[in-house]
Amino acid sequence: MKDINMITKADMELISRLIPYTIPDEIPLTFHYGNKVIKGIPAEFNPKVYWRFLDSNVVQTVIVGEDTEGLELRAEYIEYRDFPVTEWVAYITNNSQKNTPVLSRIKIMDSELCGTNPVLIYSNGDTCRYDGYEVFTHKITEKITLSPTDGTPCNGAFPYMRLIFDEYSINIAIGWPAQWEVSVAPSENGVIYTAGQQRTNMYLKPGETIRTPGIN
Repeated sequence: MKDINMITKADMELISRLIPYTIPDEIPLTFHYGNKVIKGIPAEFNPKVYWRFLDSNVVQTVIVGEDTEGLELRAEYIEYRDFPVTEWVAYITNNSQKNTPVLSRIKIMDSELCGTNPVLIYSNGDTCRYDGYEVFTHKITEKITLSPTDGTPCNGAFPYMRLIFDEYSINIAIGWPAQWEVSVAPSENGVIYTAGQQRTNMYLKPGETIRTPGIN
C-alpha cells in the first residue's frame, strides 16, 4: 500500500516550479504605484539576487532592487530542500527624501496555478458561534474571494486552505499583518490565485517600510 505521507522527488520538483520566487521579474508580487502597475521586481529596479544556507536543508534567496525614485523592493524566499515547503514575503521601502506616489492593490501572490478540475477547500474560521471552523468545498467554476472581518486573522475566513487539482494538491497559508484577502478565479489553464492585504491605499514617507503578508 502506498504511503500517502511519503515525500517523493515529484513533490520536491513541483514545489520548486509552481512559484518562481527566485527570478526577479517573475516574482508574483504586484501593486499599483501611482499610475504604474509593478509586477515582480522589474529590470528598471536593477535587482540583485543573494542566497545563503540557513542550515543544511534550508536556503534563503533575497532579491533587492531600487528604482531611480528611491523605491526599494525586497523579496525574501525560503525553500526547504528536505520537505516540499516554501515561504516568502516582500518589503517596500522609501529610500528617497520625499513621499512616494500612492501605493495600492498590493498582492504578495498574483499567479496562475495550472491543473484541471480545481477545487478549493477552506473554512470560515472562528465566528464565535456554533458554526465556527466549518469546512467548505468549492469547485472553481467562478471567482471566490475570502477575507476575515474587522482586521482579525480568522473571524469569518481561515487563512489556511487547500487547492486540489486532478494532478496535484497544495496547502496554502497566508499571514496577517493586517486584513488579508485571497481570491481564486478560473483560468484557461487552471486558476488565478491572488493573496495580499485587503485595504491598501497609502504613500510612504522618507525612510518608511511596509511588508506584505507572508505566504507558505
